[in-house]
Amino acid sequence: MQTLALAKPTPLSNLLTDIQNTKFSECSAILTSGSSGVHDDDANAFAMKSLYSIYQIQISPSFSNQLEYISKTELKRCRSYIFLLYSKNELLELLQTHVMYFLEMFSFNDKVILVTNRVNIPLVEDISTSNPLFESLLYFVVIGYDLNKGNETSSFFDIYESQFFVDNKRLSFKLIGIWNHQKKPLGSDISAYNLFPRKIQNFYGYDFRISTFHFPPKVSYNKEINYWHGVEIELTRLMAKKLNFQINVVSPEDGKKWGSLENGTYTGLMGDIVNRKADLGFCNLFITRDRLKIIDMTNAYHIDYACFLTPSPKLIPHYMSIIYPFDAQLWACILLTFIILIPFTNFTAGFYTSKINSKKGYFRFFAGGTWAFLLIITWSYKESIKAFLTVPSHEKPINSLEQLVKSDLKWGVRNSGGWPDWFKDSSDPLSQSIYEGFIYVKDNEEGVEKVYTNQYREKELHITSQCFVPFRIGLAMPMSSPYKKAFDKVVLSTIEAGLIELWLRNSNMEAERNNRATHEKNRKSGSVYSNVDAMSLDDFQGVFLIYGIGLGLSIIGFGIEYFKTGKKYQD
Repeated sequence: MQTLALAKPTPLSNLLTDIQNTKFSECSAILTSGSSGVHDDDANAFAMKSLYSIYQIQISPSFSNQLEYISKTELKRCRSYIFLLYSKNELLELLQTHVMYFLEMFSFNDKVILVTNRVNIPLVEDISTSNPLFESLLYFVVIGYDLNKGNETSSFFDIYESQFFVDNKRLSFKLIGIWNHQKKPLGSDISAYNLFPRKIQNFYGYDFRISTFHFPPKVSYNKEINYWHGVEIELTRLMAKKLNFQINVVSPEDGKKWGSLENGTYTGLMGDIVNRKADLGFCNLFITRDRLKIIDMTNAYHIDYACFLTPSPKLIPHYMSIIYPFDAQLWACILLTFIILIPFTNFTAGFYTSKINSKKGYFRFFAGGTWAFLLIITWSYKESIKAFLTVPSHEKPINSLEQLVKSDLKWGVRNSGGWPDWFKDSSDPLSQSIYEGFIYVKDNEEGVEKVYTNQYREKELHITSQCFVPFRIGLAMPMSSPYKKAFDKVVLSTIEAGLIELWLRNSNMEAERNNRATHEKNRKSGSVYSNVDAMSLDDFQGVFLIYGIGLGLSIIGFGIEYFKTGKKYQD
C-alpha cells in the first residue's frame, strides 16, 4: 500500500472522481504500475477528492503478497477497481504475468475500469479474444487518452464498453462516448453515460459451438436425417430461444467421448471446454468438485442415482429344488417334529390295546374338522411345491452394497467422470471397501461386453434395487463464462415448469417404442427365438430325487420288517 500525498487535480482525476461518486458509490481500489510514475499525481488527486475510501496499490513483483494482504483487510469488501496502465509494456505485464491473480481476486459482478493510452485500444481488443480475464468480467470499461508534451493529460477521453456476442463476436468493445474535460470547470457530467448496463440478456444470434455425442436418453443423434434430440438438446434449444442464439452441435474431434487428462492435456468433451474450443458442452455430465476447478457448470437440472449392474441370478441346480420350498427355520421345525413325534407315538401306542371306534358326535366333529383343514392346507401348498419341483429357480439377486462386497463378484466403474473420487473421498467404510475393489473400464459398453454377456452375446443383467450415490447433472462451460448466470435462470424456470421430467418421460417412451420395433423386426426375420424352453428330464430332477428317497426308505423299511417278522412267520 502507498501513502497518499497532496496533488493538484488533473483531467483524469476529475473523470475518475465523477465515475467514483456517480457510478461506483462505494470504496475502490486504484492500481498503478510501479515501473513508471506517469499516473502518480492522477491517483493521488483522485484519492483526495473522492467521497469514498480509495486504496492505492502498485502492481509489482510482490503483487501476489499484496493480494494476500487485500484478502485479510477491509479492502476485500470493495468491488470496484481502476487500472492506470498507460504504456503497452505495463498493459502486457498485467494481462500476461498477473492474470491468474486477478482471476482469483475478481468476482463476476465486479466493476473494472482500465485507463490506458489510446493507441493500446486495438491491443486490448485483440488480447480479449483469448484472455479469460476479460470474459470473467461482466462490467468492464476501457478509457483511452493521450499525454501532451510535459506528460500533461489531454482533455479528451474515449470511453469503451465491453459487449458480449454482438456481431457474432464473443467479446468486443464499443465506443459509447468521448468525455471532454473542458466543457465544465470540473468536467462534463459522466452520469449521462451508461457505463455498466445490464448484459447477457440477448445473445444477438451468436453461433454457439456445442460439444456432445450420442448418449440417449440425454443426447440422441439420428444419422439418417442429421438431427440431434434428447433432454439436454431440448434444454439447449429452449435456452437458445429465450436468449436469442444459434446452436452448432459437433462431437469431440478426437472421438474420446467425455475425455480424460492425458499427459497434462484434457481430451474429448472436457478438452473442448477447457481449451475453449466449444462454448457449451453436455452429455450427462456430473457436477463434481474436480470439474468445477477447471470449468463452469450450470445449476443441476436433474439428479441421477448410481446403481450397480450385476449378472442375472444363476439357476439353482434342479436336484436342490426339494430344499428351497422351505427356509432353514421351517426345515428345522419339520425335523424337530419328526424327532419328537415318532418316539412319542411309539411310546403312547403301547397303552392302547383296542381300536378307537367312537360313535360320539363331538369326537367325530373334531376328527372330521381336523382332517378337512389338513386337506385344505395340503391342496393349498401342493401347487406351490409342484412349482418348486418343476420350474427352474434362481439364486437371490444382489440388491445392496453389502451383498456385493460379500459376493464372489468383481466390480468396476468408468475411470473418469468423478466415479472413483466419490468413493475415495467417502468416510463410509463400506464405500472404502467398494473403492479398493474397483476394476476400471473406459466406458459402460466395455463393462457390459467384458463381463455380463453369455455365450450368445446376449446381455443378462440385473439392476440393484439399492441406488446409493446421487449425482447432480449440469451443462458445462469454459471457466469464468459470462453467460452462466443467464443459463442458470433458464434452467431453474425449466425445472419449475416440469419440462425436464416431460422430456425424460418422452425419451424413455421413444426408446421403448424403438426397442419393440426392433424386436418385432428381428422376430419376423427369424433372428430372434423364443426364450421359452421345453421341459426336459433335468427339470424333473427334484421329483425323481424325492421318488428315489421314498423308494430307498421303502426298501430299507421292507428289509427291516422282513428280517424282523419274516422269520417269525416262517417259524
